[in-house]
Amino acid sequence: MRGTSARLTTLVAATALTAALAGAPAVAAVDTIVVRPTEFSQGITIECPIPDIVRGPDGNLWIAEYSNHSIGRVTPQGLVSEFGIGDPADAWGLPASIAVGPDKNIWFVTLGGRVGRMTTQGQPTLFEDGITGFKNEIAGWYDLSAVQPPSIARGPDGNLWFTELGPTIGRITPQGQVTEFDAGANATAVETTEALSLGRFGGITAGPDGNLWFTELRGAVGRITPQGQVTEFDAGISDGSVPQSIVAGPDGNLWFTELFGGRIGRITTKGVVTEFGLDPGSTPQGIDTGPDGALWFAARGSRALGRITTAGAITLYTHQSNPYWQPSAVTGGAGSTVWFARTGVVGILDPAKDGLGSTSDPVGTTPLPAIDTRTPTARKLRLEGRRLSMVLSERATVTARAEGHTVRWHLHAGAVAVRVPLWFARVARRGVMLVLSDASGNERRTFVRGR
Repeated sequence: MRGTSARLTTLVAATALTAALAGAPAVAAVDTIVVRPTEFSQGITIECPIPDIVRGPDGNLWIAEYSNHSIGRVTPQGLVSEFGIGDPADAWGLPASIAVGPDKNIWFVTLGGRVGRMTTQGQPTLFEDGITGFKNEIAGWYDLSAVQPPSIARGPDGNLWFTELGPTIGRITPQGQVTEFDAGANATAVETTEALSLGRFGGITAGPDGNLWFTELRGAVGRITPQGQVTEFDAGISDGSVPQSIVAGPDGNLWFTELFGGRIGRITTKGVVTEFGLDPGSTPQGIDTGPDGALWFAARGSRALGRITTAGAITLYTHQSNPYWQPSAVTGGAGSTVWFARTGVVGILDPAKDGLGSTSDPVGTTPLPAIDTRTPTARKLRLEGRRLSMVLSERATVTARAEGHTVRWHLHAGAVAVRVPLWFARVARRGVMLVLSDASGNERRTFVRGR
């Protein structure tokens, strides 16, 4: 999942994070640079998570718009076009990862196990024959935010390879023919405390050795040959680290992010792992090779873009005036630039031009205000017919989602009740997923069953 934002929920964060911190390596000396990047949001659906971004064969940037059932195209000048990919009411049709195929089309994979192909003119084709999918492994559509989305990558054999929620790795030809391979008994699923499966795999990428490499949420990296033979490596990977995105580095190794505990991992093609420590709460996600020969990653928890050299030297780039800046995906651009995505926004950073100075030498920089890391909470949640009531810990924006539909309210702290539109109540009879977000960008998700 090169440059992807892996959407694991906070349901497993507490236990996994505790395990990760127990064996965390020493945090490396990190230089922090204040920057002023260029960002584009006009034309991108508001509040839409963007888990992946890739530079297309047409010179444009392409993004997966997770909650909008769309693939977006962004020109270098920031002009945005959105292209739908099927039924917008299909809760399983959310695009999670994208890649450029050998046919110079944009390929993507959806949460429900479909693989899509999109031309650079915006014409989509969906494939599902031969793909097991995994709807039967999840309790219902309302658990979607608790699932690690599948990932897709171009293989060295001229095909596309993708992960699934079950213990299988898929291969699809540019013509749409699918073959699935058993990933082995060790590829066990990570589960929430409520025994809901989050899936087994993180990202997948082509390696320098002619094989595909993928991460396993349990704390391992796997290698699969074009013939389907799997080898797994877990020695040297911290317990509870939840490996995420993975990419081939310029040094002939594979580099991957570890969501919990804040680490960047490097694994040789022989399976030897080295971990580089960040701030334990940095939650690094998407990673890609930059034009400067270093690895760039999105560190949401640190509100930064990160850069790590192949020798392990780390630099974080934070926004000049937005302390709640949370990049989720990154990809190399032209010249010295890197492109990144965050919720509802695509941006470009040129470190050679956009840097305002180091925080260790604050001349010319703007001091960053203190960051509020508390997430809003809601007690006494009830959904009865068209009435939704709760007790909010603080002022928050409350977004309700059901069957692909969305309604939103801006609510004050304390006991509140809102009237749900009739059309929304009809599709929300089984319940709604609520997203609570505050002005600082902190977010909490919770499910409410209807009565």
